[in-house]
Amino acid sequence: MERTRQSLERLTEEEKAILYRFLAFADAFSVDWFVGRENMLPSRLFSVVTFLVQRHWIRKHGSAEGHYEWTATAPRQEILKLVPAEQMSQYYREAIDTYAKHRPHGDDEVVKIANLCMLAGIEDKDVDVIYQAACIEENRHKISSAIGLYDQLLDFVEKLLDRAPEDKSGNLRAMFIRTVERRASLSPFYPNLKKLYSSLCRALEIADGTGDKNSQTSIHLLMGQNYWMSFQYGEAEKHFDRAWQLIRKTKNNSLFRMGLQSQGLSFWMRGNFSRAIRYYERSIGMIDSPAADDFSMLASLQLALCYTQVGMPQRGLGLSESVYRHAEKTSNHPLAAFALSTTGLILLEMKEYKNSHVYFSMALDISKKEAIPMAEIISALGLANIECIQGNDDTAAQLFRIIYKIRKSSWYHTFNITPAFETGLMLYQKGFHFAELAPVIDYVGKITKEQVNPLLYGIIRRLQIQFQAQNDPAALKERIANLIELENHVRQVGETFELAKIRIEIARLNLRLNQWPEAEKYGRKAWAFLKPIARSAYPSDLMRVIPDEELSGENHLFDAVIEMGEALGTQKAVAPLLTGIVTFLSRLTGAERAALFVPDRDTQDLRMVASRNLAQDQLSDPQFKIPMDMMRSKIAGGDGKIAHFKTEHKSRIGFHDVIIAPLQLDRKIVGVLYQESRFFSFNTGSSDMRLLSALVPQIAVAMDRAQAHQEIARLNDELNRRNRSHQEEKADAAPLHGIVGRHPSMLKLYQVIRKFAPTPLTVTIYGETGVGKELVARAIHLESTRSKGPFVRVNCAALSESLIESELFGHDKGAFTGAIKTKAGRFELAHNGTIFLDEISEMPLQTQSKLLRVIQEKEFQRVGGTETLYSDFRLIAATNKDLKQEMNRGNFRSDLFYRLNVAPVTLIPLRERSSDIPLLATHFARLYCQKYDKVFEGISEHEMEKFMSYPWPGNVRELSNMIEQSILLHGPGITFPEIQSADPVVNAGDMTHQRLEDVERTHIIGILKCTNGKISGKNSASSLLGLKRSTLIHRMKKLGISIDRVLKADS
Repeated sequence: MERTRQSLERLTEEEKAILYRFLAFADAFSVDWFVGRENMLPSRLFSVVTFLVQRHWIRKHGSAEGHYEWTATAPRQEILKLVPAEQMSQYYREAIDTYAKHRPHGDDEVVKIANLCMLAGIEDKDVDVIYQAACIEENRHKISSAIGLYDQLLDFVEKLLDRAPEDKSGNLRAMFIRTVERRASLSPFYPNLKKLYSSLCRALEIADGTGDKNSQTSIHLLMGQNYWMSFQYGEAEKHFDRAWQLIRKTKNNSLFRMGLQSQGLSFWMRGNFSRAIRYYERSIGMIDSPAADDFSMLASLQLALCYTQVGMPQRGLGLSESVYRHAEKTSNHPLAAFALSTTGLILLEMKEYKNSHVYFSMALDISKKEAIPMAEIISALGLANIECIQGNDDTAAQLFRIIYKIRKSSWYHTFNITPAFETGLMLYQKGFHFAELAPVIDYVGKITKEQVNPLLYGIIRRLQIQFQAQNDPAALKERIANLIELENHVRQVGETFELAKIRIEIARLNLRLNQWPEAEKYGRKAWAFLKPIARSAYPSDLMRVIPDEELSGENHLFDAVIEMGEALGTQKAVAPLLTGIVTFLSRLTGAERAALFVPDRDTQDLRMVASRNLAQDQLSDPQFKIPMDMMRSKIAGGDGKIAHFKTEHKSRIGFHDVIIAPLQLDRKIVGVLYQESRFFSFNTGSSDMRLLSALVPQIAVAMDRAQAHQEIARLNDELNRRNRSHQEEKADAAPLHGIVGRHPSMLKLYQVIRKFAPTPLTVTIYGETGVGKELVARAIHLESTRSKGPFVRVNCAALSESLIESELFGHDKGAFTGAIKTKAGRFELAHNGTIFLDEISEMPLQTQSKLLRVIQEKEFQRVGGTETLYSDFRLIAATNKDLKQEMNRGNFRSDLFYRLNVAPVTLIPLRERSSDIPLLATHFARLYCQKYDKVFEGISEHEMEKFMSYPWPGNVRELSNMIEQSILLHGPGITFPEIQSADPVVNAGDMTHQRLEDVERTHIIGILKCTNGKISGKNSASSLLGLKRSTLIHRMKKLGISIDRVLKADS
C-alpha cells in the first residue's frame, strides 16, 4: 500500500483525478472517452496513460487505438481504498454516463452499468437497469451474480417503500414483487430462508392489497417451497393449497406448471412417491426440454430421485443425464452441478461407490467454481459418505465440514439426503465431535415420526437402531422388534430402497441370533427388490440366505417377455409400438439408454425412430461412432446375431456396455435395437441371450405389420396432400385475407404467413409505407388459433409521447387531468387476441422499456393504477425503418429489438414485383366498382402500360387510391391519371394566390359532381369525405357552395 501511495505522489492533483476516473472502469476503457472534458487536456491524459503503462498497470486492449485494460499486477483495489468514497461515487456516476454515450446498449453494458450503480450508491433512477441486469445474469445462468443484484435491489426498494409507503403509481410495489419472485425462485441455488421469508411476507401483503391474483399465486407457491425447505410441513401445505385455489381462477399456464411441480415436491417430501412422480411427469410433459427453465429442470432431478427410490434407478440415471446434457449445452453450470450430484446420489444408493465418487467430485468442482453452496454441500456430503464407508475418516470429516457453507436455517434442506445422517452418525461413533456434527446428532436424537414423512423417518430411525452399541441377545432382539415396527411404518410408502435396507438389517440381526428362517424371510424380501435393479446393493454376507434358484434372473426375464408379447400383439400404431418396444426392452435388460433404428427410405442410412434417454443430437458424438458403425454394418448385410461389447473412451466413466440386436425378417435386416449401460454390465448368460434372441423375430414381425398399416396410411396421406397442394396452388393467385399477388415473393409470403400464424412467435413486419404491413398482420391473426379473438391496431407514430402509455396500458380514473373514468388500454383489449404495433420504431425509449416488460411477463398496470393486470396476447409489430440501424443509433433498445426480431417478415415494394400490378389493378377496380355501384369494363392495354411503367413510390396503397380516384372521377373505364394531377407540384407563386378555402371548395365541388349531388347515405359526398352530413352542410354554407349551381355548371 505504501509503495503504491509513493508512486501516486508523482502525479499532480489533476492527473490523479484522471487516474481515479480510469479506475471506475473495472475491465477496459478508451482514452477517447475523456477527450474534450473539462480539466482533461490531451497532454495530461497522455501523461497519465504513460505513467500507467510504464508501471505495467495497464496494457493495450484489443486492436482499437487508445483502448486499455488493467493488468493482473495493477494495484487497482489499493488505489481505490485511497480515494474518498464520496469522490469515487461521483466518478462511478460519470462512468455510467460514459457507457451510455459511447458503448452499444447490449446485455454486457447493462450489467456493467448496474454494477457501477451499486458502487456509486443506488439511486431511484437505477432501479430498472439493476433489475434488467439481474434478469440478464439469471438467463445467462450466472446465479451468484444475479442473486447479488436481486438482493441489493430488494434492500433498496424496501427502504424506498418505508420512506414513501403510499407509492401512488404502484411502480415501486410492482418492482418489489417481481424482484422477490425472481430471487426466491433461485433459493435452491443459494438459500437465505430467513431473509426471503420476510421479503415474501411483505410481497404477499402488497399483492393482497392490490388484488394482484397472479402475484398472490406465485408468492404462495414460493412461500410453500420456502417452508418445505425448513421442514415446516403444515405451513407449507397451507400455502400450496391457497395457491391451487388461485391457480384455478387465473388460468395461467406457467403458474399451473409451477403448481404441479410444487405439488410433486409436496408429495416427495411426504414420501408419497407414486403421486409425486405423477405430478412431476405432468409438469415436465408441458415443457420443451431445450427451452426448459431451471425450476422445471430441478423438478426433473427430484423425479429422478423418486424413480430411484421406488426401484427404477436406471430411469433416474437417464433422466439426470438428460438434465446434465441440457445444462452442458446451455452452459448452465449451476444446474450441471445439481444434475451430477443427483447422479452421484443414485449411484451411492446402488452402492456403486467408484462411479458415485467420480460424479460427486465433478459436481463439487463445478460448485466451488460457480459458488453454488447447496450443490457443493450435497456433493461434499456424498463424498464424505463414501470416504467414511471406505475407512478414510479424516477425509470424510473434512468434507463434512462444508455444511457450514450455508446458514443454519437452511441446513434442514440438506437432510433430504441419506449421507447427511449416515456420515454424521458414523463419524460421531468413531469419536469425532467437531462443531458441524452437533446439529446433525441433535436432530437425529430428537426426531419423531410425526415431524417428518415416513421415508425420512425410516432412514433416521434405522440409523439410530443400527448404531446402537449394545450387542447382547436381549438388546439384539429389541433392535429386531424396533426394526419390524419401523418396517410396518415405512411400508405405507411402498417398496423402496429404504425398505430393502431395513429388511437387510433385520436379516443380519437374526443371523447373529442364529434365527435362520427369519433371516431368510427378510433377506429374500430385500433381494426380490434389489435383484433386478441393483444387485451390488445387496450385501455379500447375506447371499447365503438366498436359494440358488432365486439368484438367477430368469423369472424376471420371463415376466418381462410375457408383458412384451402382450404389447406386441395388441399394438398396431407404429409410434406407440416402437416406444413400447424400447421401454420394455430397457426394463428387461436394465439398459439406461436404448433406441430403435431403421434404414431411411431415401438415404438407406440409419434413422432413430424411438429412444429412451438418447437424443438425436447425441448420435453425432465421437463416443457413439463405434456403435453406429456396427449398426450400419448389420444393416448393410451383416449376420443377424446379437452383438455385445464394451466401448472404451475418455469420459467420466471407464466404459459403456452395449448390446446391438438386429431385427431380421425373411433374411433381411429391417432394424436394429440398441441398448447401453454406463455403469453396469449386462447379464448376458446363455438363458438371457436365448430369450432375447427368441424375442427379436417377434419384434420384427410386429414392426412389419405396423409398418404395413403405416404405409397404407402414408399413401392415403400423400394422396390427400397432393389434392391439398393442388388446391393451394389454385388458391395462391386468389387473395389471402385481402392479400393479392402471384410474384414468387408473394407465394413465399403466403407460406410464411401459414408457417408463423399457428405459432405464438412475435412477428415483426418490415417494409416501405403502403406495402400492406397491416394486411399481413391481420392475415397472420386470422390464420392463427386466436382468430376468434380481437385484432387491436396501434399506430405508434400517431400517438404523442404523453399519451402513448395511457393508450397502450390504459389509465385509472383521476390518473391525470381529463381522466374522468377508467379506460382499458390496448393490451388489455387484446386479451386472447393479437395486438398490432404499427410504426414501432417511433415509440419513445421510455415506453420501449415498459413494453419489453409487458412482452416478457404479459403483466402491466394502468397509468395511475396499482392493480397488476394479465393479458394473454400475441404481438405483431411493423416498421418502415431498419430497426437494427435505429438500435445502433441509440433510437431503439437492443433488448427490445432482439425480443421482437424472432420471426421477421420483409415485404418488397411494388416496383420490385411489377408483374403483380395488372392483378392488383384489376382486383382494386372490381372492388371499387362494386363499392360505388358501377360496372367494371376492364382496363385497356394502353392504360395498363401506364400503370406498369409508373414507379409507385406509395406502393400498393397509392395504386389502390389511384384506382378509386379514377373510378370516382372517370367512371367504370379505368384511366391512368396524369402524374401532375395525382401528385401535384405547386410552385411558390401559385401558393400565394391559392387560399386554403379555395382548395377546400374545389375539392368538395369535385366530390359533389362525382356523387351527382348526393350528400348523405351510401356512396355519398359525406361518406367519401369522411364527414358527418351536418358538418358537410355547414362547410358548404360557409364556402358558398350550392348543389344546384354545381350540377348546372356540370351539365
